[in-house]
Amino acid sequence: MSRGRDVVVQLLDTTKLAKHLSEVLSEEYGREVTTNAWTSGVIWTANGERLAVVNTEGVGCRNFAELITDFQGQVVGQRDKIQVYAINGMSTFPVTIDVSALRELYTGETENLADFIRTFGDRLEDNFDLWYSFGKSTPERV
Repeated sequence: MSRGRDVVVQLLDTTKLAKHLSEVLSEEYGREVTTNAWTSGVIWTANGERLAVVNTEGVGCRNFAELITDFQGQVVGQRDKIQVYAINGMSTFPVTIDVSALRELYTGETENLADFIRTFGDRLEDNFDLWYSFGKSTPERV
């Protein structure tokens, strides 16, 4: 099967990503937590309005809006969030981070999505198809 070659992945620095995920988890749990990160990158929709962080297995998450409320429960704003997958031992789990943190994690390198997601069986091809469609879409279709 031939993969489409016109979706680009902006690569993230795996060491910096693991450090950032560890910091987020440490703050969340109130103790030092060390975790690892998958080799990951960012895909944007065709018009650049939505993004996703995907790893080389084709596992990833799209960004979402976290609503900010005041003490009366009224929505007063929102933060752009995304879940990124961390690794600890044999476990893989999502960690929610601010999208703005991704800027500090870019390597400046890109790779074609067709080469970035491994090729090995139907599951990885299905994952590739999912993210390739995301990269070719506009937010109305996502």
